[in-house]
Amino acid sequence: MAARLFFDGFELRLDSGELLRDGSPVTTLQPQPARVLELLASRSGEVVGREEIRQLVWGESFVDFDASLNFCVKQIRRALGDSATSPRYLETLPRRGYRFLRPVRVEAGTNGNGIPVPEPLPAGAPSPSPPQRRWPLLTGVSVTLAALLLLVFLIASRFPSATQSPRLAVFPLTCREAGPAGRQVCGGVTEALTAELTRQLPHEVEVIAPTSVLAYQGSHKSPREIGEELGATYLLTGEVAPSGGHLRIDARLTTAAGKALWHQEGPAIEMAEAPLVYGELVRGVAGALQLPPPAVTGPAARPRKEAYEAYLRGIYLARQRKFDEAVASLQEAALLDDHFARAYAELSLARVARGRPPQEDGPASLAAARKALELDPQLAEGHLALGDVLFKDRLDWQRAGAEYRRAVALAPGDAETHYAYATYLTSLGRHDEAIAAIERARELDPASMAVASDYAWFLYIARRYDEAIRQARETLKLLDMTQRPLPAVAQYGRSWAYWVLVHGSLDKGDEQTAVETIRERMRDLGEKAAAERLRSLPEILSWRVRYVARQAPENSYALAAVNATAGRTDEALGYLERLCRNGGEGPMLNFVPVEPVFDPLHRDPRFARIVDCSGLPQDAPARRQLAKGP
Repeated sequence: MAARLFFDGFELRLDSGELLRDGSPVTTLQPQPARVLELLASRSGEVVGREEIRQLVWGESFVDFDASLNFCVKQIRRALGDSATSPRYLETLPRRGYRFLRPVRVEAGTNGNGIPVPEPLPAGAPSPSPPQRRWPLLTGVSVTLAALLLLVFLIASRFPSATQSPRLAVFPLTCREAGPAGRQVCGGVTEALTAELTRQLPHEVEVIAPTSVLAYQGSHKSPREIGEELGATYLLTGEVAPSGGHLRIDARLTTAAGKALWHQEGPAIEMAEAPLVYGELVRGVAGALQLPPPAVTGPAARPRKEAYEAYLRGIYLARQRKFDEAVASLQEAALLDDHFARAYAELSLARVARGRPPQEDGPASLAAARKALELDPQLAEGHLALGDVLFKDRLDWQRAGAEYRRAVALAPGDAETHYAYATYLTSLGRHDEAIAAIERARELDPASMAVASDYAWFLYIARRYDEAIRQARETLKLLDMTQRPLPAVAQYGRSWAYWVLVHGSLDKGDEQTAVETIRERMRDLGEKAAAERLRSLPEILSWRVRYVARQAPENSYALAAVNATAGRTDEALGYLERLCRNGGEGPMLNFVPVEPVFDPLHRDPRFARIVDCSGLPQDAPARRQLAKGP
């Protein structure tokens, strides 16, 4: 009889790789992911090193181990609905290995190869030392068979797993309204419907964030072509007709190849009833995909229709990074309905995102986040908003981390929560965790210029310059499919991608690439004449100092950075001190301790006081790195 592993309602059948939960099939794991899960789960509580996994699963001859182990771990997490940043089952220990976190019961027997399965060790029990090979050595015909199996896996592992979670791309709903306000409402409906799918199907479907689909506006590509590029298996399209405080929403679900699966034509409803329609649409999608129906939740307080219309406009404008307009609309929604929790949460997020000095927006942002959670303690957006306020405005790192973790736990399928948590982890110097978190955000939002460029920036902050530069170049390729003039999110992404290219090249000692990149950026900024006139690195760095001083005289962080790069240490420290005196001028003060541009300033006592001003915790890895010195 084949052995089976049991944990938390899951059952893994070792002969077939079938994974069941509460007796119902979840997926069938490929042989190597199943084998890795078997190894880790049968030694629950232990840290199993990467080298030991390689020896026991692949042996000595496997040449692409790192990529294949990462593939296996991703498949396991996907099957279990687990998260790399907030693991329930599989914990990553950077540069060491993995640990299975839940108690496991093993049903005695043999696995599909006739190999006895060991009894589980108690959680926390030490691993045998030295580690022993658990499989008998293969000889004769067995070696040939193993080689053939290995070849089959090498070929198969180059293709996506057929058992991975389905990926759903929600396309902007066609709007039957010509005016700007109506189009904003339509855009808000797309945002709200996507969020509802993400909330109600957090483990069954990976819902691609709206940012990625919006990146294709103006590309003239068909939904099928866009879906293929985004890796979507299913596409949700439709239309919305707003009129006089009413809405009608139609939706269609197809496969990525265009096969129709489901269609729902909705009746005209009052604006405030739209959330009920979203719930019906989510259940329709789940039924069409043969997924378990989402849990039925208690009825939320119905917002006033005027408030809900303002809310829809606000969340659409926030997605377009038009934060001042978004704040105005969301403030209107909150004023019109004092019990509208989501309006308060989104208002707080938009206030923080526009980056005004904390003393200006901070109190109102904090009050809005707290009001949202008072009305709905389980609202992920409320915890995300409170985390943003505490981290970016209040410099309360410890409580901010708790709020971010809570948001990720409540919304594991939301790209924005993983992105925000990655930003927080980066500023602490917890680089491996930060990169894992933003990689998850990229999976959920693959064409976002903001996520892609910040991924490059986080790699750069981790001093992984070659990877950072490659990612920055990949980010700039996204511009090729973006409409002109560039929307705000694309401008943001382009700016940070160029930052990484310039400073990553300088830190690698590649002055020629840095000069060419700055001159290319100068042309983008309308400074073609200066780009042709200036040739040497010192000339160009001096030009950057003058340009930033002229274009952004209040941006202390940017002024400090360009002065530090130009070797003007005293000026750079002066601007960082101004940043402290002004309460941060937004979130950038948090990144001063980890930004490589400021490495030359570390030995100056003034820099230590600036780090203290940022509130960086004493036990943060970034603190320990600063203590070691450059």
